[in-house]
Amino acid sequence: MDLNVLHSAFIAPYYSKAMDTFYKYLEDNNRKFAHGSDSGSSTYYSKFCSIVQSSGTRKSHLLFELRTKGVIVLYINLQPSNNHTGFLEWDDVPAEILTQPAVDYNAQCCTFFAAVFVAVHECLSASSSLEDALKAWNDSMCNLCSEDRKQFFTTLEAKYMTYYKEMKQMGQATEGMSGQEIMINAYQEMVNLLDELFHGKEHHQPKFVIALDDAHTIALHETNRYHLLTDLCRAINLYSGADRAANHAVWVIFTSSWPLVANFDDFIRLSLDGQWEFPPFYHFG
Repeated sequence: MDLNVLHSAFIAPYYSKAMDTFYKYLEDNNRKFAHGSDSGSSTYYSKFCSIVQSSGTRKSHLLFELRTKGVIVLYINLQPSNNHTGFLEWDDVPAEILTQPAVDYNAQCCTFFAAVFVAVHECLSASSSLEDALKAWNDSMCNLCSEDRKQFFTTLEAKYMTYYKEMKQMGQATEGMSGQEIMINAYQEMVNLLDELFHGKEHHQPKFVIALDDAHTIALHETNRYHLLTDLCRAINLYSGADRAANHAVWVIFTSSWPLVANFDDFIRLSLDGQWEFPPFYHFG
């Protein structure tokens, strides 16, 4: 499909209340992450959630539509390159990192997020004001035809390789995940340097979303020990857990038409330790 035609479809008016409902869903989830369940007896494991709905319900369009609410949306399509049934081509750099495990996949996850956080704050910091930064991001990263979008992922790959080598020089982690310190430091640097974005009055409203579309491509992979989602969700848990007190509104969203993506406890039950996960979003009516 012609990318220009596809891009036009994604920026066309979105005639549905689903986006407002989803925005409120993320805002409520962010509040719950700080304060625990409604009963106050449990805390939530991590700041990720899922959108599970059948094909053709405009899940991907919904993600892009968050930009109209002032949300920074990093959209990543994980659809395999040999899959000709869908409309979007995969974003090869992040897709290869997240769906093709090497010896130490937890290091891949941590250094991937570290690279994302640094690349995002460098990109946004290039603008003179938050308004200009949001416009520049939307014009480039929410445009499937943009050369700037391609360049962003090239930059991301370079930073990922740098952090991965740095992590390897530090040696295998004796506790936690390999590369977690690099990741958490990069996250803290991002929220501190983008002070105007992350420290506004409406604290719980979503500010930055990493949207992993066709996330079942991760869930389908497993090693001899675990599903890949186990490590990926653990990495999200580590940086969001370290930020629980400040609770900046940064979210990872997994989308798929496969119900298995909603069943995170099937992948991470050993990590939950009595904590809750957020229910999937289904409301496209």
